Amino acid sequence: MLIRRSRTRLRRRRRARRLDRRFLSKVVAVTNRVYDKHSSSFGFTRYGSNVASVPIIRNEELILLRAEANIGVGAANFPTAGQDLNFIRVNSGGLALKTFTAATPPATMIAELLHQKRYSLLFEGGTVGSITGTMGS
Repeated sequence: MLIRRSRTRLRRRRRARRLDRRFLSKVVAVTNRVYDKHSSSFGFTRYGSNVASVPIIRNEELILLRAEANIGVGAANFPTAGQDLNFIRVNSGGLALKTFTAATPPATMIAELLHQKRYSLLFEGGTVGSITGTMGS
């Protein structure tokens, strides 16, 4: 029953919007595995081997930090932050552009930043605080 609900939710999400390239590049379809009460048909493919080099910080993360700083400065810098967010959306996520102006609500800017961080930093080994601790809140 739980598996059926999870699969239904995943199908709905897929239909609701195109899957993000960042997610797709970090998982692979595998035979269904059962873990305690959960099952999954996805496996993580973060590194090519057990001796692959691990980046300390990537350019994508630096761009997101700059966007976060511009959002923190105030509404006057929302268009600049929006350019950074759109750069990540298009080049890393394969998603469409969004329009960000000084009139964009701060909550919308923060929600977009968190969404981009979630998928850009997926399986990077960071802490939950590095992803959700945006702007000191």
